[in-house]
Amino acid sequence: MAVALLTIATACQKEPDLGPEEISISPAETTYEFPEKGGTYTIELTATIDWTIQGIESWLSIEPSSGKASASVQTITIKALANDGANRKADLVFYGNIMNQAPLTITQPGPKGDGSVGTGTVDDPFNVAAAIKYIDENEYYGDADNPNLSPEVYVKGVIASIEEVDTGYGNATYTISDGEGTTELEVFRGYYLNGDKFTAADQIKVGDEVVVVGQLTKFFETYEFTTGSKIHSLNEQGGEEPEPVDEPESAEKITISDFLAKPVSETDWYELTGTIINIESATYGNFTMSDETGTVYVYGLVKEWANGENDKSFAGIGLEAGDIVTIWTLRAEHSGSPQAGGNNPAIYKGHEDGVPVTYPEGTVFLTFPDGNQKSVNNYTSTWQAIVDSYTYTLVNFNNNQNGWSYVKCGRGKDPSVASISNDTPMPELTSIEVNADKLNASKVNSIELSIYSDADQATLVAEGIAPKNGISMGILTFEIPAEYQKANQYYKLTFDCAVAGSNGPVQISKISYIAAE
Repeated sequence: MAVALLTIATACQKEPDLGPEEISISPAETTYEFPEKGGTYTIELTATIDWTIQGIESWLSIEPSSGKASASVQTITIKALANDGANRKADLVFYGNIMNQAPLTITQPGPKGDGSVGTGTVDDPFNVAAAIKYIDENEYYGDADNPNLSPEVYVKGVIASIEEVDTGYGNATYTISDGEGTTELEVFRGYYLNGDKFTAADQIKVGDEVVVVGQLTKFFETYEFTTGSKIHSLNEQGGEEPEPVDEPESAEKITISDFLAKPVSETDWYELTGTIINIESATYGNFTMSDETGTVYVYGLVKEWANGENDKSFAGIGLEAGDIVTIWTLRAEHSGSPQAGGNNPAIYKGHEDGVPVTYPEGTVFLTFPDGNQKSVNNYTSTWQAIVDSYTYTLVNFNNNQNGWSYVKCGRGKDPSVASISNDTPMPELTSIEVNADKLNASKVNSIELSIYSDADQATLVAEGIAPKNGISMGILTFEIPAEYQKANQYYKLTFDCAVAGSNGPVQISKISYIAAE
């Protein structure tokens, strides 16, 4: 009978009431820095729920690293080894459940500082730390609709993990690092040596040392080489060294149209003269120029020969939009589009100051980023721009969170119809000029102007007005027939883009609504 009573009494005992679920640490600071020589740090944990610690790095030891719910405070001891390398960090989380967790960031300096090494060239590749620093400093941040990629660079690292080697598509996704416990950089769908397709899963393995060449970005929260990179060398083997380019002694003088028809070459230099339409980057010398035969994008211009490198000397030249510039350049190409400059920047040879363009009184200008009233980072939004009391509606245009001096439209994986309309009535116009700094005509079905008598675009006045010079990079001119030249009208520019393969095949920096004299 006594045994039975004991059993009943035991069964009736309840779990102790620990109160509301809680995870907290003391001291309450969320960061702690160990000295370079290492040491010990003790904290007190209050956990009324079972818990574990996430994010423990190999240079840390933590006792205990998990535990049961308790009404008592639990003492946690964190030990860090001495650091003889680069600065390092561990993002710890004392985790109970999604609603109950406490973060603690552990940092430790090292004699090698931030650990960044290299300049990103084939002879002096970035290490992973330098590649991530390069992404952050230049804000190469993107997402599915806005890749925002770096120029092509070289990065050296050790393969830390392999997610997939796809022998069907011939590419692989893996990560590289500067060694155990260091930050990893993802190589997303990259190719094998020299751009060859992967044919077997064992062509790479964890621990291999690679030099990868391609374009970098931060895709949401992931630092990565975007798709299309390639392994330049594997365990110091393979990899075709690019042929050094010698300083040119002469260049063939040709028109831009003839230049665009030339094949890509690392040996044949050409002299081009044209008017600068728009300067995209005064740091690297990226701009658009045109002559009477065509328009070309210049990806990099230097003041004088710099051994084939971009020494960022463009700003010292003093060029402005409207100037007539002469350059020497190789014929290059990017993503199927012809360009001057590229891996070997073009060389400045002289210029004439441009003659200021005058417009009739009353002409209205829409420019970027002046008119950006909304921070947009996709190609599917509708937003408004306001300049000089004129309001415009933009549909499916991206301004990269106000980071561009232009806007782009067109999508890589889907067709897209973008438009720009004025919401404020215009004076009487004779034409509209659109500065298309970049335009891949093969990815654009049509560009047309429509005219309406009302802001709601319910009453159509005219439609189907195409640019007189066709769909091409440069200044697109839409001439308004005399019978439609009236005040207080509304104008809609529509850009019908096909699947482009990459986002933003159309780039616009300025629209001029030219008033009647």
